[in-house]
Amino acid sequence: MRSPILRHLAPAALVLLLIAAGCEESPTGIESDEAAIEAIIAEQAELFGADFFSEGGAEDPDTPSLARTAAEIVPWRYGRQILSVDRAIDIQITDMGDEPDIADVTWTATISGVFHVVDEDTVHHEKPFTDTAVRYARFEQRAAVSTAHRGWRLVAVSGTEVATSDPPGTRQIESVQILTSAGVDTTFTDVASLAGVDTMLSLAVSDTVEIVVTTSDPTDVVLLHYPAWSMRHQGRHHIRRRFMNNEDGSHNSGFVARYRMWVQNQNRYGPQKITVDVLSHNTIHTDDGDYDSMAWSIPYRLVPPQ
Repeated sequence: MRSPILRHLAPAALVLLLIAAGCEESPTGIESDEAAIEAIIAEQAELFGADFFSEGGAEDPDTPSLARTAAEIVPWRYGRQILSVDRAIDIQITDMGDEPDIADVTWTATISGVFHVVDEDTVHHEKPFTDTAVRYARFEQRAAVSTAHRGWRLVAVSGTEVATSDPPGTRQIESVQILTSAGVDTTFTDVASLAGVDTMLSLAVSDTVEIVVTTSDPTDVVLLHYPAWSMRHQGRHHIRRRFMNNEDGSHNSGFVARYRMWVQNQNRYGPQKITVDVLSHNTIHTDDGDYDSMAWSIPYRLVPPQ
């Protein structure tokens, strides 16, 4: 015969088990929507990483030669030494009623370090810098809370603006036009605009890509940072190439879209990014001019050859 106490405890225990089962947040143990969204961001390193620039100072051998202008400094090597990156993520979730909930995300990174210039006489010049990078994204909760990431999915993402913030920079990018041998012709005038992850710019492996950047100052120095892929660049995440200055505010450069060799020599497709990096003339060519930069990092999807 069962004890009266056990008779009352058994239903209570069953209720507790049911409550516990109902409170299971997700198969990965994520306990909040914000944590689920942050987990997706952490997994999307190509879209949400802060590695916009080539740090080493070396340029691709095909980069145009520096013009021998009347300048205080004729650089031999130059580049950023990044000392710290502080990230912040702001998540605003909106209850959409019968429609999937949405989350608007602002991703910010404060990047600090030293810009180094070694001139043709091997004199070393150093300029401290602080840049602030801002990117936007939108997520939708398209599945049940009990599914991976509590049902949240990344649906749209912007490019990233990286601008000198201390002291505030003065560089301006008016447009970035991207043309490819496969017929792509698109122009970006607002890097903060959201683009659907399924409809973002796509480049096929072996596409020849031409980029035309227009800035507000014809004396600007414009650099292209794009993914490393060949054996000679092994171990470097980005290659840097200087744009040809047309002396009318427009600058031309380009690259061939390639996949990167990944773990166990597997070809890696999917999201990548290129960065258009605008520096003031004085940043590189004078000793007393402050570091002054504006960069747009534009995401694209690398796809197999057509």
